[in-house]
Amino acid sequence: MAAHADPVSDYEVDQAIIRVATHRKADESDIRSMMRFAALAPLQQYSSCPNIDFDVINGSDSALWDMTAEIGQSVDSGPETVSSLHIPYLGPHQKVEVRYGCTGTSYTYGYGSRTRTIAYPGMFPGARLDADTVASLLATTTDFSYDASASRYTAGTGEGTLARAALDLIDSDEDWRDLAALLLESEKGAGELAAHVAGPKGRVAAALALVRRAPPAGQSGFVLGLLSRSPLSIDRDTLDELVGAQCSKGRAGALTLWLGAVKGEIADSTAQASVLAKCSPSAREIGPWLARLDDSAQLGIALTALGDDNFASALGSLKHGAVLAGALATVIARTSDVTRLGTALEALRGLPGDVRDLRGNFLTLARPLSDALDRQHADAMTKLLDSLDASLRADTILDLTRLLIAGEVVGPELRAAIESKRAWADSDIDTLYLTKVRERSEVFAPDAVVTAIQAGKISMVDYLVAANKLTGCTTSKETITTCVAVMKSELAALAGVTLTDGFQTGVIDQVGRTPDAELWADLRHFGVDTGPLVRPLCSTARDGRAWNADRALSLARAIDPQAACIASAVSFRAGRARRHLISMLLRGLGVAAAGALAFVFVRKKIPKYAGGPGKAATAPPEMPPGAIQGRLDGGGLQAALQGGLADTQKALAADGRAEAHRLGQLIGTLAPTVPGALAERTRTAARAALATGEVRSLLVRTGGAALYLVLVPGRADEPKTLRRHPSFGGGWLRHAARLLAALRQSGSREPLVALVVFLRADASQGTLLCALHDDGGALVPLMLLDERETHEVRTHAQRHHFTLT
Repeated sequence: MAAHADPVSDYEVDQAIIRVATHRKADESDIRSMMRFAALAPLQQYSSCPNIDFDVINGSDSALWDMTAEIGQSVDSGPETVSSLHIPYLGPHQKVEVRYGCTGTSYTYGYGSRTRTIAYPGMFPGARLDADTVASLLATTTDFSYDASASRYTAGTGEGTLARAALDLIDSDEDWRDLAALLLESEKGAGELAAHVAGPKGRVAAALALVRRAPPAGQSGFVLGLLSRSPLSIDRDTLDELVGAQCSKGRAGALTLWLGAVKGEIADSTAQASVLAKCSPSAREIGPWLARLDDSAQLGIALTALGDDNFASALGSLKHGAVLAGALATVIARTSDVTRLGTALEALRGLPGDVRDLRGNFLTLARPLSDALDRQHADAMTKLLDSLDASLRADTILDLTRLLIAGEVVGPELRAAIESKRAWADSDIDTLYLTKVRERSEVFAPDAVVTAIQAGKISMVDYLVAANKLTGCTTSKETITTCVAVMKSELAALAGVTLTDGFQTGVIDQVGRTPDAELWADLRHFGVDTGPLVRPLCSTARDGRAWNADRALSLARAIDPQAACIASAVSFRAGRARRHLISMLLRGLGVAAAGALAFVFVRKKIPKYAGGPGKAATAPPEMPPGAIQGRLDGGGLQAALQGGLADTQKALAADGRAEAHRLGQLIGTLAPTVPGALAERTRTAARAALATGEVRSLLVRTGGAALYLVLVPGRADEPKTLRRHPSFGGGWLRHAARLLAALRQSGSREPLVALVVFLRADASQGTLLCALHDDGGALVPLMLLDERETHEVRTHAQRHHFTLT
């Protein structure tokens, strides 16, 4: 075990003696002589406010116990304030630091100066370890906190007694055994030792060895101290052995343990039952032991624990009165034996004196700890109620009805017994019921509940018992879920009964955007109006952008899949998608027709005007068709696609974003198709695009994605290259959003991967760009966007330039 203090050298002891002698103007030899006995002196003094620190040393060969360190402080020649701190233990040749808070805000250091700021503490000899010292350690509460890493005591409020602190601080096995042995001389000291043993520094084996030789009071106090801790600090077999020894060997400790069990001082229920069984009093001891109990509940527990042969004689030894009446009610409530139940009932009914004392014990009787004998308990309740004076019946039944409403009566038989007597205070009970319904209806509207009760859907008591559990329902999603479970299990008959506005509003606030289909189904079943949530979602699904619309529809379906507005929104989006496709087709046909007419017009006009009057027109230089064809048909296009996809995948892998990682994975699944179908489809689209001057595209499903291949005639570094084509007049993002919406309308949930190839008119050079569009977001090359669009979506800068020869 690590020492709680630091070792002190002879030099430090000598220096301490000199400093004390100088300060006190005493002879050094006298101080040294004093040190042989007191062996306590300050070593250093600091003035580093807000704390004052000084060292306390033990220069002797013996441990010191129960010491007090004091320091006097005065500011500006004012009155001196003396602070003290206890040091419960300091080993031989050890030192510790003591820290006090300053009484002022600033200090100056000095000896005997005009302003005396800090006074040295006096000499406070430590006590030897004896019975008086142990009594002082047990009677004093710690007034410090301890920092083991710095060997420092800091003045303040501590916990526990100095005795327990000393046990934790001792680093010498011999000193620990000496203190533990003295603690075991008294019941309180033994309890402190038990509390220490249960802690992280407890020495279980050493303590058990001492306990077996300790006086009876110490043994029983130690065992009870162990039993009062939860969880148990030693193994159960050892504990059972200790209990058995205390309860059989001369029975010296049996009373201590038995009273501890009866009074609830034993935390572990199994251990409590073991003590009550092993330490139960003999016939000769019953009277004196029970006489020590003046609490009716404790006396009832003791009577319940007695064996059958002692129960009747125990009743005869007790004085009649309110304590016995309450104890018998406890026995009736706790017992699981029919014979004992009858005996206790007859004894209770036969008690003389004021019946009002008896009525007070119905609270105990109506809260049985076990519902195993509901019928017998109900019979006992009925007989006791019938024995009441008529003048007390109304108040009594009202008291018991309040217990019913609070849900504190266990078992239907007992509840029925109480309800059977409601005629004694019928009108008062009706008023009580109605008042409680209005007080406790946090979820269901009170008037609607009363109507449901009057219609026979549920009893008043059943509703109020369940309503006790429906408090704070709208605090969080978790509390809503808990309350809904109670509603389903105990208030199913109230499905559809009007709910309070507060509950409905709270539900919307807490789980309004939570797609928990099961919870929403339960809430709709009980009548929560989902319209305020679903209608705005339907509007978003109807008019919003594609990815927003899909999320809104998904959430609306989770909240209320049967909402009429969902079907309307889906129908509207389908119609808009169809209209858009038709519009695109018509616009495409119109452009093609206009291009054809322009071509004819130019062909006819150029020869006449191109070269000026009287000169033949000079045709612009043309690329031989065979050269373009050769560049497209060679292996260069396939190599460009393979290299472009590989470079893009590598760049995306280093990006780190989730969208980049996903696009890279999808590109990896496309790469194997390049030598075959993908290269051939790209070549075909490129021929058509260069021949017509128009964008050519095609959409295919491959590799777990919808592949959108786009061939653009022109240079990628010219900003208007893409937007001058009709289908892309609104920009890439708008075009891609319409295409993704059309995919979703067709039932496809796959991501859209776009490969966009820009190709110069002579097919000599090109650029490959890759984009991802999905419901969760998009990742788009910067070269496809204008400045405004770059703020609307995640982007990347990767592009692959290639040359075809």
